[in-house]
Amino acid sequence: MRTVPAEHARSGARTRGTVVTFYSYKGGVGRTFALANTAALLTSWGYRTLCIDWDIDAPGIPFYLSRWLPEPPGTGLVDFIDDFARGRDPRVADYVSRISLPGRDLPLDLLPAGPADRSYVPRAQTIDWAGLYGGKDLGAFLETSRERWVADYDFVLIDSRTGITDISGICTAQLPDILVVLFTANEQSLRGVLDVVERAEKARDDLPYDRSLLLTLPVPARFDAREEYRRAQYWQERFGRELAPLFRNWAVERAPLAGVPVERLLGLLTIPYVSYWSFGEDLPALEEEDPTPEKIGYSLETLAATIAHQLDRSDLLVESRDSFVDAATRQGLRSRGDGYDFDVFISYDKYPESEQLVRSLEALLTRRGLRVLGPSFRPGTDWSRALSTLLARSRHLVVLVDRYVSRSQNHEINRFMRQTLDDQSDRAVLPVLVSDTEPDNLPSPLKHFRYLRITDQEDLYGVADGIAAAITERDQGPPEPG
Repeated sequence: MRTVPAEHARSGARTRGTVVTFYSYKGGVGRTFALANTAALLTSWGYRTLCIDWDIDAPGIPFYLSRWLPEPPGTGLVDFIDDFARGRDPRVADYVSRISLPGRDLPLDLLPAGPADRSYVPRAQTIDWAGLYGGKDLGAFLETSRERWVADYDFVLIDSRTGITDISGICTAQLPDILVVLFTANEQSLRGVLDVVERAEKARDDLPYDRSLLLTLPVPARFDAREEYRRAQYWQERFGRELAPLFRNWAVERAPLAGVPVERLLGLLTIPYVSYWSFGEDLPALEEEDPTPEKIGYSLETLAATIAHQLDRSDLLVESRDSFVDAATRQGLRSRGDGYDFDVFISYDKYPESEQLVRSLEALLTRRGLRVLGPSFRPGTDWSRALSTLLARSRHLVVLVDRYVSRSQNHEINRFMRQTLDDQSDRAVLPVLVSDTEPDNLPSPLKHFRYLRITDQEDLYGVADGIAAAITERDQGPPEPG
C-alpha cells in the first residue's frame, strides 16, 4: 500500500528515524565500504545511527569497525531471528555491539550478522526465511521491530546481500525508506540494479503495510574518470539516460530542480576509484582531514549528507555542495533535545570595554531564562575553529554595534545568515546599537533590520527585556486564528 510521501523534516529535532538499505546487484562495488563510512560520518555529525549487517552469507561491516569493537561480536542478527522463531519477542538492543569511534561523543551501534565463531555459518544457512514469513508471520514482527528502530535511531543503515534473494527482498522492499543502489560501469551491474529497483517497487505496492513511496538513490562506485576519460564520459551519459527515472520521486521533476541534468546529480554522488583505499578495510571518512574534491572522503561526505537530508535539499546540493554538507552537519548537531544548545549568540567587538558591557547583558538575559553564548562560554585559542559549530548551536544572533562592526563581527554575521539561508530556518538577527552609534553604521545585510539601543545602564535592562520579548515572540510563532 502506498501513500504520498510527507515533507521531509528540514531542521530541528527529529521525531522519527529513517531506514536506508545499501544494495548492489554484484559484489566488489564497495557497498559495505560506503555504508561503514556513511555510518561513521552520520555518527560524528550527531545522528543516532544503527548498522545492521544483513549480508549473512558474507558479513563485512565488523571488519571496518573491528579496531574499535571492545570484543568480537558474541551475538547478532541470526540470534535475533532465531529467538523470534522460538516464540520470543527480541529487542535489537540486546544484540548490538556499541562502538566508540575516535574523537566522537556519540556511539555507533552495530547489529552484526552473528557471533564470530564456528557456529555461525551452519546457523545462518539453516534460516528458512520463506517458512518464517509463511508460518511465523516474520513480516509483522519485522514491521514491529522497524517501528522500534525508527523510534530509537535517526538512521538505520542496512547492508543487504547481492543478487535476487529472499533476504534482498526484505532489505529492498519491506524495510527501507531510502534504497541506495551502488553499481559500477558495466552492463551486468547497471542492468541488475535497475531490475532490482523495479522488483522492489512492485513488491512494495503489494505490502500489507502503510508505506510512502520508495526513494531510490543511485550511486556510481569505483568510477575512474581520470585514466579513461572518453570511456568514462560514455558511461556517465548512459547513466544519465537510463537512471533518470530513479530520480523522479525526489529530484529533477520537483521545483526548483526541474530541468537540472541527471548527470549533474550523478556526478556529485559518484564515488571515485582511489587505489590507496582499495587495500584493506579502512575508513577515509575518519582518516582524511579536510577532504577536497580529488579525495574519496569528499564523495563519501556528499553521500552521507544526501542521506542526512533524506534526499531533500537537492537544490542546495546543486548550488553549493559544501553548504549542503555543512547544513547536514548542523542538522545533526541539533537532532537532540529542542535542537539548539543556546538561545542567543552575542556578537561583539573584542575589546575590554565591550566585553564588560556584553557580560552585563549576558547576565541579564540569563536571568530572563535564556541560554546565552557570551564571553563566559567563549573558548580561547580554538575560537576560530569552533565558530561554525557554536553558531550552528545558537538559535538567534544578537549583534552589539559600538561605532562600527569589526571584521570578526562581519564574519560571524555572514556565517550565521548563510547557515540560516541554507537551513531554511527562522532564526533571527537582532542588532543593538551602543551609545550614539548611527544606524548607517550597520553592515549592509542588517541595514533594514529593527534595532535596539543602549545609551546607559537603565537602557541595558530595557534592551534585555526587548531581546527576550522578541525571541519569545519569534519562537512561539503567530497566534492561532480565532
